This record gives sequence, structure tokens and C-alpha cells, in this order.
Amino acid sequence: MLTEMLVTVWDCLTNFSVALFVVELLMAMRARRRSLFWVRMLVWTPFVTIPVGYWLATGSYFYMLPWFRIGWYPWIFTALMAVSALLLWCCFEMSATRALFIAVASHGVQNVMYMEDLLIELAMPEDGLMVVALELMACLVTLAIVWKVCAQRLHRNEVDVSNVAMLTFVVVSSLIVGVLNYWAYSFSYVSTATLVYQLTCSALLLVVQFNVFNRSVDMARNAAMEQMLRAAERRYRLTQENIDIINRKCHDLKHQITLLRDVSTPVERENSLAQIEQAIDIYDSLISSGNRALDTLIMEKSLICAERGIELTTLVDGSKLGFLEDVDVYSLLGNALDNAIEREGLEAEENRIISLTSRESGDNMLAIQIDNYCSQPVAFVDGLPKTTKADSAYHGIGTRSMRYVAERYGGTLSMQWSAEHNRFSVTILFPATSHR
Repeated sequence: MLTEMLVTVWDCLTNFSVALFVVELLMAMRARRRSLFWVRMLVWTPFVTIPVGYWLATGSYFYMLPWFRIGWYPWIFTALMAVSALLLWCCFEMSATRALFIAVASHGVQNVMYMEDLLIELAMPEDGLMVVALELMACLVTLAIVWKVCAQRLHRNEVDVSNVAMLTFVVVSSLIVGVLNYWAYSFSYVSTATLVYQLTCSALLLVVQFNVFNRSVDMARNAAMEQMLRAAERRYRLTQENIDIINRKCHDLKHQITLLRDVSTPVERENSLAQIEQAIDIYDSLISSGNRALDTLIMEKSLICAERGIELTTLVDGSKLGFLEDVDVYSLLGNALDNAIEREGLEAEENRIISLTSRESGDNMLAIQIDNYCSQPVAFVDGLPKTTKADSAYHGIGTRSMRYVAERYGGTLSMQWSAEHNRFSVTILFPATSHR
């Protein structure tokens, strides 16, 4: 009696829906959870419990009903993958393609575990407890391998597979898994050879899938490296431009000093002194915001704005940014100002205005806002501006890195364009726990 009960419990735990649920959670457990996570998980519960209840009541799986088996089996598995991906996407913060990738991989792992169970049961048809023990060991070993080889790799590399590769793989894998299972069930042709063959196919399918993932990771790394090289080139051009600006200012000062020596009237001398004062005004207007990295950044961008006829105004309490690393100040605000400066270069001179402000709200949220005039509508993809560059594969990393930095400190980053005011705004919010 006890043996039968233990076997029944184990069969419930290794039921298709339960095993799939466990593997999917294992794959996605390190992803950031969406708000109301446990409420969302309740939506998932029926997809796990109903198939188990049906199996307990009838002794068979719902997707093995006759009308599912007549040519529709592969499509049932495709639908199950789509539902799994949707549930993952609803519970965890991940893209649709990433959720689909995890769902497909989880189905492959579940199929491997199922083939292992069938092989053990075929080798030991009579010994119930020993079968349960061996199946448990095989299950734990498989899950450990999945955690080490698949789940951790997914966590380390936040890269999504391309849509074409993903959709192609979903169709092919669904057909393969469906045909193999249909073959085993419909014809009752279960032998050691056929089970080993199916297990090998499922394992190879996982290898192929993660090879696709690795290629996507390599492509993303190459794109990031290309972006880094472009960023280094851009910084060099900006530095060279700053040097040129300073050289021109020095030349102007020399010229004004020479004229000052030759003037004879107080009025002319006063005019020359005013011109000298104007020439060095940008250097004398250094602000002390309370954050050295921010002061340096504002000074650098002020030089560029002055040269390009852009009015840059700043009202920032840099002391509130002490929780940010210097490199993150540059990455977060530097990218935002660079984008604003680039945009203002396309606007009429009288409209070239950029403002950088910060404020602390009543609920102790620190808000940093960068506004610039923008007369053209801005299209957004996933909350970020869609690039207008021809080589779009290498652009957009800057804005994504801004969002990443903000979220790393527990903050949020949002961007919006106002048609009413022709204004583009970047708003960064940090909670009190970050800046206090």
C-alpha cells in the first residue's frame, strides 16, 4: 500500500505539466520578477494542476485524446510551448523571444527526463521503489546539469536569440518532439533502442538550441565591441574638438591682449577687456555642484555647447549623486547630454536649448531630468528611441546602457517626446535608499 502511494506521488511529480513547470522555473529563476509575482503565479497553477488531476482520474494524458492524435500532435506541442512562453513572460521580466527560448529548452529537458524514466521502467518493470529511487537520481542529475550548463549560461548572458532563428527552431523542435512522442504512444513500439534514439534526439536538440544561443551571444559581444570602438573614436573626436576650442580661445586672448596694448582711449580699453572677459567666461563659470565627476562632465559639455551655439543650463545638486560611481555618472548623464547635443545640431540656432536639472520629491525620490528642443517626432521601441542611423545594429547600446545603469541602482529611466512643446525628455528616478 505504501509502495503504491509513493509510486503514485512520484508519478504526479513527474507528470508532464509538473516536470515542465519545474524546469521552466529553474531556467528562469534568476530573471527579475514582475510586480505581483505570486498573484501571476496563481494564473499558472491551473496549467499544472488540471493535467495532473486528469491523469489521476483517467490514467492518461489529456493531449493523448483521440482527436489530438490524428495528425494534430505536433501542433498541440507547439501550442503548449506558446502557452509556456506566455506564462513565463507574464511572470518574469524578459522579452517574448527569450521566454519562447526557455519554453522550448524546457520542453526538450522534460522530454529527456521522460525518456530516462521510460528506460528505467523498461529495465526494471516490477520493482516499484527501486524504480522511483533510480528515476529520482536521474531526475536530480539531469536538473543539476540543466542548472550548470543551461540556466546559469542564460543568466550570465542577457541576450535574445533573433526572431527568425527562434521561430524556425520552435517549428522544427515541435515537429520532432511531437513525431517522436506520437510514434512511441500510437504504435506502442517502446524498446530500449527506440527510447535511446528519442533521448539522443532530444539531447541533440538542446545542444543545437544552445549553439544558436551561443552564436547570438557572440554576435552581441562583437556588436558591443564594435560599439566600444566607435565610442572610443567618438571620445577622441570630442577631446580633439575641446582642444581645438581651447586653442582658438587662447588665440583670441592673445589677439585681444595685443589690441589692448595699442589702444589709447579708456572706451577702447574697456571694450577690449569686455571681449577678453567674454572669451574666458566659459572657464570662469565653472560650477561646484558637489560632485567632481558631474562638474567635469558639465564643463566638457559646456565647451562643446558654447562652440555649437547651444544654450546649456544646469541646476543640479551633485551631492545627491554621491552614490553613483564616477564612470556611471558619465555613462548615464554623458550619454543623455551627447544625444541632446547631437539632436540640437539639427535644430535652428534660436531653438538650441538643453537643460539638466535635479529635484527631490516629497517621497524622497531623486529625479534627474534632461530636456532638449526636438521639432521632429520620435518613435520608440521598448520605451527607448528608435535609432535613425543607417547601421542600426551598432546603435542604441548607449540608451540601453543608461537604462541598465539606472536599474542597477534600483532606479528607473523613461524617455518621452512632447508634440505640444517640441521637447524630448529623459527622466531618471532613484529611490531614497539609493541616494541617502
